[in-house]
Amino acid sequence: PSLASSPFDHPKADVFLRSADGMYFRVFKLFLSLASPFFEAMFSLPQPDNADGENRDGLPVIPVSESSKTLDSFLKFCYPSTLAEDPDLIQLDDVVDIIEASRKYEVPIIEKRLGRALSIPSILEQDPYRCFAIACRSGMQKEAELAAPYTLRLPLIPPMFPEIKMISSTQLLDLLSYHSQCSMAVSAVCKNHKQWIEDRPSASQLWLTTYKSHFGRCRATTRYCFPYNDEQFNVVEWWADYMDEILPLVQDRPCKSTITGFPFNKIIEKVQALDCTTCAKTVRSGVVEFNNTLAMEVEKATSNVRSL
Repeated sequence: PSLASSPFDHPKADVFLRSADGMYFRVFKLFLSLASPFFEAMFSLPQPDNADGENRDGLPVIPVSESSKTLDSFLKFCYPSTLAEDPDLIQLDDVVDIIEASRKYEVPIIEKRLGRALSIPSILEQDPYRCFAIACRSGMQKEAELAAPYTLRLPLIPPMFPEIKMISSTQLLDLLSYHSQCSMAVSAVCKNHKQWIEDRPSASQLWLTTYKSHFGRCRATTRYCFPYNDEQFNVVEWWADYMDEILPLVQDRPCKSTITGFPFNKIIEKVQALDCTTCAKTVRSGVVEFNNTLAMEVEKATSNVRSL
């Protein structure tokens, strides 16, 4: 049978915990009793003759349902910091398993300390809705507010996730309302774009200014349109195509990453294939510049929306 590594192999420890996958943890009753009312009550009861139970090295063995990975992390939280550092958690599933163990063994302080894991960007990016639900269930308001903007990277109606049962209908409604408000704020940016574009340096206005003298000579890449703020003016066709494609996407996922991840190469290739050297030469810089500018405006708009 496998024996856990230090500090759960100390020869003076006085009880074994056996994980669901057969790992033996030699631990001190005192440490577990101080950290967990569950273990304190267990160890204070008269201990029956363990002739019918499992023993190892003359010590009783207590089987538990947690995996060795979860049990190792849980016990490190229970042990003094001079003997064991808090575990490094990089997977949300590990956090969920430890939270379940902390509730089972009545160690609520662990949930608070797990708030640090819920603040790791890689975890938030991977499972923002789950992070939000866990933070709400554990009373971590700061972590819930931190997770909320990451949920904007996903559609308004989230996919089903197990932790949704952890939160109330009010908390879920608050999150969906936040998403909706951000969507409206971003729509306003896209629909009332002329003013903030004209306030930018000329490099940001390639779609609006560079082509003014070019209109009339290149009908293939310009068109007269009705922009989203009900004002009529000439724009280059790539910009109109860009806005037609990006608006519904950013309304559904109202965040900067929707803009920065937009596959605009198709628009560039389309323009470069047309018989116009002026447009072919400037379309890439125009698309890239406007894409970056719009991303900054979207981020500014959503940052002004109160998350929760």
